[in-house]
Amino acid sequence: MRDILALREIQRLSQDEGINLSGIKRILDLERELEQTRLMAAELHAEMSLLRNELESTRAVAARLAELRRSQTVDPAAALVPVRSSTKVTFWQAAPKPADQRGGAD
Repeated sequence: MRDILALREIQRLSQDEGINLSGIKRILDLERELEQTRLMAAELHAEMSLLRNELESTRAVAARLAELRRSQTVDPAAALVPVRSSTKVTFWQAAPKPADQRGGAD
């Protein structure tokens, strides 16, 4: 279907507009280039939006660090990431080795 539309456009440019085949080829090449440029612009716009969000996030962290530095917090890293205190204590003890693996003489 796309090929039929392209042929109709070539026919229109040739018959209605009086453009020769070399001119038609140049027009079609420029239209393809324009479409590629538009796609690239859209990709760059999306990337710029992502970078803008990252920049805002970085600025927020930098502002928080500056605030902590001004307040002379003892442990600035602890203030950046909230840590829940827990009263649970877990002990781990290695299992005793079997008698044949102790390395002693039998």
